[in-house]
Amino acid sequence: VSLFIWSMAGLTGRWFCRRALAPVIRMTEAAKHIHADDLHEQLPLSESNDELRDLALSFNELLTRLREAFARQSRFTAEASHQL
Repeated sequence: VSLFIWSMAGLTGRWFCRRALAPVIRMTEAAKHIHADDLHEQLPLSESNDELRDLALSFNELLTRLREAFARQSRFTAEASHQL
């Protein structure tokens, strides 16, 4: 009986941990697919209004700033090469 209770407690704990970390796993998978060539990808936002949502919003804002910086650099390079 004790072994069964410990096994059930372990499985239940694992289920709760996986469920709690699901938004982090989704964000990690989305971040793996973001490359410098395609900065239009965004991290998924969690439904709850918590720290993970704030982190995703901050990261998405960072991606927007990077995309704008790459666009400015590309325009500068095009204008400089045109002038030369």
